[in-house]
Amino acid sequence: MPGRITIRCILPVIFICQCPAAFTQELNITQQKYLEEIVENLSENSDRTLDLTSLFDDLVYYFNQPLNINSATPEQLTKLPLLNDFQAAIIIEYRKINGSLLTLNELLYLPGFRQQDIEMLEAFLVCEKPEISRQVNKSLFRDSKHKFILRYQRILEKQKGYEYIPDSVLISNPQKSRYMGTADKIYLRYNASFGELLKAGILMEKDAGEEFFGGSNGHGFDFYSAHLAYINKRGFIRNITLGDYHIRWGQGLLFWSGFAFGKSSYVSDIARRPSGIKENSSVDENRFLRGVAITLGSNKFLFTTFYSFRNIDATLVDSSKGQNLFSGFVETGYHATPGEIAKEKVLKQTSGGASLQYHGNRLKLGMNGYFTLFDKTLLGSDDLYKRYSFAGNELAGTSVDYRYLADRTQLFGEASYSNASVATINGFLFFIRPEITIGALHRYYQKGYYSYYANAFSENSTVANENGFFLGGELQFRNYRIRMYGDVFSFPWLKYRVNMPSEGYEYFAEIGKKMDNSDFYFRYKRQIKPENYYESEEFKDVRDLLKEQFRFNGIYSVTEKLTLQNRIEISRAAFKDKRNNFGFLVFQDIVYRQMTFPLDVSFRIAYFNTSDYNARIYAYERDVLYSYGSRMHYGKGWRFVCMLKWKPLKYLTFWFRISQSLYPGEKEIGNGLNQIQSNHKTEVKIQSIVRF
Repeated sequence: MPGRITIRCILPVIFICQCPAAFTQELNITQQKYLEEIVENLSENSDRTLDLTSLFDDLVYYFNQPLNINSATPEQLTKLPLLNDFQAAIIIEYRKINGSLLTLNELLYLPGFRQQDIEMLEAFLVCEKPEISRQVNKSLFRDSKHKFILRYQRILEKQKGYEYIPDSVLISNPQKSRYMGTADKIYLRYNASFGELLKAGILMEKDAGEEFFGGSNGHGFDFYSAHLAYINKRGFIRNITLGDYHIRWGQGLLFWSGFAFGKSSYVSDIARRPSGIKENSSVDENRFLRGVAITLGSNKFLFTTFYSFRNIDATLVDSSKGQNLFSGFVETGYHATPGEIAKEKVLKQTSGGASLQYHGNRLKLGMNGYFTLFDKTLLGSDDLYKRYSFAGNELAGTSVDYRYLADRTQLFGEASYSNASVATINGFLFFIRPEITIGALHRYYQKGYYSYYANAFSENSTVANENGFFLGGELQFRNYRIRMYGDVFSFPWLKYRVNMPSEGYEYFAEIGKKMDNSDFYFRYKRQIKPENYYESEEFKDVRDLLKEQFRFNGIYSVTEKLTLQNRIEISRAAFKDKRNNFGFLVFQDIVYRQMTFPLDVSFRIAYFNTSDYNARIYAYERDVLYSYGSRMHYGKGWRFVCMLKWKPLKYLTFWFRISQSLYPGEKEIGNGLNQIQSNHKTEVKIQSIVRF
C-alpha cells in the first residue's frame, strides 16, 4: 500500500471533488494518442529535460480559437502542427477552384487526407464564411484577451539536500554541496493579446532548491522572460518582436531554437516547417534569444533579421591556466547549489543573423546566416572524441534550404556550412493515396560541424558526426492502420561513451485498429547501437547494445463520461554475449468527466519492474495544462497519479495533481542531494488559470 502521505492527500481531495479535464482530456482518442506519442518519443530520444510549452501553446491557442479553414492564409495553415505542407497547399488550391468548404468532411475527397486526419483536426479547425479583412482601428485594440497562470509544486518527503547543516561546517566549507533555497517550485505567467496585432507576455519561475527573494536571487525568481510582439500577416512589416523569442529556419541545421519534432511513427513529421520568429513561452533557460527580431516583406519575399544579447551558464577554467577561458556550456537551468550558482550567467553571448525567403505556390527557398560571439574563449578538450569539436570565442554559419511540392510529392532539405564543416539533410514525402504515405530522409553531418542553435533530425544528441538514412511509411485501410520505419546510421568518429567509429540501426512497426469507441495498437521497436562496455568499472571494449520494446495499448470510451486506457509494455536490453535485462510496465488509467457539474477526475495506477537502466520504460502522464511530460520508469515499484480539475466560472480554472512512486522493500530512494530516507516519493502540484 502507498504511504500515509498519499492517503492524507488524496482522500480530502476526492471528498471535495473540485476539478474538469485538462486540455488533453477534452480531445478525442486520435488527438490524445498523437500528443502522447510526441511526448514519449521526444523523451526516449533525448537526454535532456524537455519543455514542450511552445508546442502546447500553439495547440491550446487553436483549441480555444479554432482556425477558419475558409479564410486562413497559407502561413497560418502551415503553422498548425497537425497539418503538413502538402495538405495546406491542397486546401488553398481547392478553395481557389471550388470556394469555401461547408464541412471538414469535404477534405476526405482531397489527396492526402484520411479519416484520422479529420479526427485530428476537428478540434482546431472550423468551416465558416471567409472573414472580411479588418482595418486596424480602436475597436480592434479593445478586443483584448488576458491570461494569468499560477502553478505551485513540491516534493513532500524531505530530500538530503535540504537537511540542516551546522554553521561550524559551513564556516569551514562554505561551498559544501546543498540546496540553498526551499523545495517549492513556483511558476507565474501572464499573456495578453490585443486583436490580431499585438501580443505580450511575461513568465517567472523558481525551481526547487533555488533561493527566492534572497541570496543569489535577491530580485525574486531565478528566471524571468518577457516579450512584446507586433504581428501583421498582411502588411509590409510582418513581425517586430522585442524581448525573448525563438528563430526557426529551414530544417534546423543552422538555426532552430526551442522545441522540434524528432523521429516518430508519424512519417510526415520528418519534414520541418519553419516558423521564423516565435515568441518565447518556455522556461527552458538556454536555447532562446533575447533582443529584437524583425520580419519585412511581401507575399513572395520575406526578410528576417535579429540581434540577441544575453548571459548564459558556463564552467569557467581556473585562472591559473589563462584568463577568460571556459571549458563548456551548462544547460540544466538549475541554480540551487553553490556549484550551480557559481556557473550562473558567467558567459556573455552576442548573436545576430538574417534570412531571405521566397514563398511561391509550390516552391519555398531560404538563404540564412548567423554569427555568435562569446566574451570568453571555449577551451579545446583533451578528450579524443572531442578532437573536432568547436573551440574559440566566435562562430559563423550559413545555409540554404528548400521545400517543393510537385503533385503528390513534397521535397525538402537544407545544406549548411559552419565551423569549417558541412552538414546536409534531404528528404521527400510521397502521398501515394490518402491511405498511403511514404517518407525518406538522408542526413550527412561532418564530424567537425557545429552550430550553437542547431536542432535537426538526428540520432546523436548533437548535429555532428553522423551519416544516416530513414525510410518510413503509413498505411490505413478501413479501421486498420500500419506504421513502420527503419533508420540506419553511422558515426565516422568517436562519440561520448563510444571509443571507436560505430554504426547501428533502428526499426519500428505498429499495427492498430480503431472502432467506434475504442482504439488498440501493438508496437514493436528494436535498436542496436554500440556503446563502451564496462565490467567492474573497467573499460573492456565497444559492443553492440540491443534494446527491444513490445507494447500493447488500448483506449476505451465506456460512456460519454468515462474513458479507460491500459497498457502493457516489455523492454529488453543486452550487450552482445551478455545476459538480458528486462523491463515491465503495466498501467490502468481512468478518466471521468462529469457533464452536469464542472468536474474531471483522472487516476492512474501502474506497476513497473526494470532490472537495468538500459531497460527503462517511458510513459506519458496526464498533467495540468502547459505542464506535460513523460515519466521514466526504472527500478521496481508502483506509481499512482490522481488529477482533478474544477472550473467554477467561465474565466477561472483550478487543477490539483498528486503523484507518488512507491518502492516496496527499499529503505531509501534517489541519490546525491535528491536522496530520500523512505520508500516513496510524493509530489503535489496545484495550478490556477484566469482568463478574461
